[in-house]
Amino acid sequence: MPFKQWDDTRRALVHALEQLVDGEFLILGEPVPHPEPRRGLLRRSRPAPTRYVQVLRIGDVLTTECVGATSLGGSWEMDPVTIDNLRSLGWLTPKEGMTAYGNSTPNFEQYVERVDLPALTDLLMASLELLGALPTDLELTSSGSAIRASG
Repeated sequence: MPFKQWDDTRRALVHALEQLVDGEFLILGEPVPHPEPRRGLLRRSRPAPTRYVQVLRIGDVLTTECVGATSLGGSWEMDPVTIDNLRSLGWLTPKEGMTAYGNSTPNFEQYVERVDLPALTDLLMASLELLGALPTDLELTSSGSAIRASG
């Protein structure tokens, strides 16, 4: 469901986060475009990168991710200022996430208590805005009831 403005996006995200049950996830981001054409005989086709944030509920903890920078192993091209700005919002780089949580992902990440939904919503919205995403280009998808409950 594309959005008209950031306020529409925020309302839908808050509702979806409130409805998220244990083991479900949601993604707010640009739709994944069709894969780029293969070039060369043995090359695989890869989807073009998109801007997104995602949340997985594990009990009362929400594990959150923001698309990673290509310079850090992710898929979205970011300059050092953007990386620093994401870090100032509280995101951990893949290396920092490995140190803090012992797991590795190519994305920025952090863990948030479920009681902090307003702050999490602010973080996710600010991150997408910082990356230059537009509400009209975003879709909210979920693995479960979070979207069905709002639709």
